[in-house]
Amino acid sequence: MQGGKGGSEIQADQCGSKRIGAVTIVSESVKWNPAGKRSRIGPTELLSFFALIEIVKMSDIDALSLSGANFFDYVREKTNDIIVDILQVQEICSTRALLCCDDPLSILEYDCDELADIKRRAVFFLKLGGHAVKNGVKGSMKYLIDKLKEIEKKHTKESKI
Repeated sequence: MQGGKGGSEIQADQCGSKRIGAVTIVSESVKWNPAGKRSRIGPTELLSFFALIEIVKMSDIDALSLSGANFFDYVREKTNDIIVDILQVQEICSTRALLCCDDPLSILEYDCDELADIKRRAVFFLKLGGHAVKNGVKGSMKYLIDKLKEIEKKHTKESKI
């Protein structure tokens, strides 16, 4: 280990990668080709790959205009399949529609055949009748809505500037 600029330490691992503070510099890496053989790729190829990933990443502001499959992919990424199913069965197919809903979990209060599978996964059925929504389901929905409202609030503040 050596001292770097600003007191940062430079650490090297057994693969030849160097870490300076929070940044890792890769001297070379291994990739697998279709024939199943290993070949080496250099840092330039890796940087190109990570730059491409960065471009594909969605910005927060984009999350506010999602609809259809893109919306459900985002919801699945942030929460889980149960939340996606709860939204789909209600035709809540966009960020805007979700943010306009008072309580997307209130659908679980209804006793109907279309909800049987979702309810089996999302609630506990009580011995004396009724049910209780699982805390993980409540928390996931709350997290999703809070996250989207936070993005919306941040965007509104930036728009006013």
